[in-house]
Parts: sequence; structure tokens; C-alpha cells
Amino acid sequence: MAPKSLILIGVVILAYLAVDEWTRRGRPALRRSKARLSPWLNWKTFVPLFIALLLALLMARPFTGKEEASPPYLLSAYVVAVGVLVSWYQARRAERAVRARLDKQVADLVMAFRSTYQLQPAIFSTLEEARDKVDQPLRGWVTSTVQVFRVTSSASRALTKLRKKADNPYLHQFVYILEMSEEAGQKTVLEALEDLADRLRRHEELRNKTETEMGAITGQTRIIQLVSLGAIFIIAVISSLRSAYSSQTAQLFFIGLASIAVVASYYIDQMILSLKEKIT
Repeated sequence: MAPKSLILIGVVILAYLAVDEWTRRGRPALRRSKARLSPWLNWKTFVPLFIALLLALLMARPFTGKEEASPPYLLSAYVVAVGVLVSWYQARRAERAVRARLDKQVADLVMAFRSTYQLQPAIFSTLEEARDKVDQPLRGWVTSTVQVFRVTSSASRALTKLRKKADNPYLHQFVYILEMSEEAGQKTVLEALEDLADRLRRHEELRNKTETEMGAITGQTRIIQLVSLGAIFIIAVISSLRSAYSSQTAQLFFIGLASIAVVASYYIDQMILSLKEKIT
């Protein structure tokens, strides 16, 4: 019978997987309200590493009454290594998610700017009002752009600063429209802004549709991860099973099977991310 503390750890791990699956399914809604300057500092990024350390400690416990059997230290080291890699991958993935959320922020800025520009055809005064309608990091970038204009009185320098903030095609198109506003009339600028807003709306709809269609594949990936993590947890908790992996051959065999699951999960996730990033 496993101690209650070990059972509690198992419940915590399964609860984390359930919450993570729920947040993945609700990602389109979360992306509308969530923006972080430093996503790699998110606590969720390091949860896989914490889980791996707990499993490794459980796996490396000495056997009671079985002095001849050595704990599966190789398996423990492998679990920690996978935890480190997964946390690193989560951090990289979070950075890519921020870039994806920037499209929605640009759409909010374009719509807010357009509605104000109709009544007040002054670029930087309009930007100053529209910035409150968007989340970070774009809000901070717009604030910095307005400050540069106030200090230098150079619209070109200020807009160039905004363009360099991110390699985002929609942000660059918005900046281009602002740059051309002095030569074009107000009606032309408004039409260009409306066209850009329409493309951003279609982009968001297509991205949400893709995420919905990929939900089944994502679910299968989560099942693979759940089965692998559950198997390691059971082995770590039950001494009779853990002792079966005291030999190096058995540990290498399990590592080989676990590696297949890890590589399969990574490959599927990369295919999904690649498909989403092709939507422009």
C-alpha cells in the first residue's frame, strides 16, 4: 500500500493534466484576454520540471529489505532530463504564443484607432487614446512611440521605432498606413484601416477554426503523455514494480519506450504549431 503522501502527489499530477487540457481547449478565448511580456516566467512553464523532480526522487528511493537490488537511478536521471527539456520547450512555446496573440492586439489597436480617427484625424493624439484599448506588450510600445514623437517632433522616427518593436506583418502594415496618412486623405486612410481590420478578423477566425479542428489530434497527444506519465508514477510508487527495473537492461528498455512517446508528442505538437503559423 502506497503512503498517502504518494497518492496525493499522484492526484496533484493528474489534476495538473486536467487543468492543462482545459486551458488548451479554451485557448482562443484566453488569447483575447491574456498577454504577458515574459511568458517564460509563467509558473506553468516549470511545472513539468517540478513533476519530474518528484518522480525522480520517488524512483531513487532505496528498497527496504532488498539490499541486493539497486534503485533505478538511470531511470531517475532520464525523468529529470525529460523534465528539463519539456520546461525549456514550454518556454519556447510560450514565446511563440505571445507572437500569435500580438495579431489580436494589433486588430484591437486598428479598430480603436479607426473609430477615433474618424472624429480626430491626428495620428499621435489618436494613438494616445487608442492605446488604452489594447493589452501589453503593444500598449507599452504605442506609449513609447507617442513619447518619442513628443520629444523629437519627428513622426518618421517615432513610427520607425514602433515598426522595429516586432516582426509582425500586420503591425508593419498599420505603421505604413500611418506613414502615408500625411499624403493620403482621411477617407483613404479610413478605407485602408477597414481593409486591414477585415483581414485581421478573417485571420483570427481561420486560426480559431484550425485550433478547433486540431482538437482531436491534440487530445490524442495528451493521452500519450498521460499514459507515459502515469506508467512512470505507478512504477515509482509501487516497490515491486520499481524493483523490476533495478537492472540496467530493464531501465534502458523502458527509456526506449518512453522516448518514443516523447518524440511522438513533440512531432505532433510541432506539426500543429507549424500549421497555425502558416495562417497569415
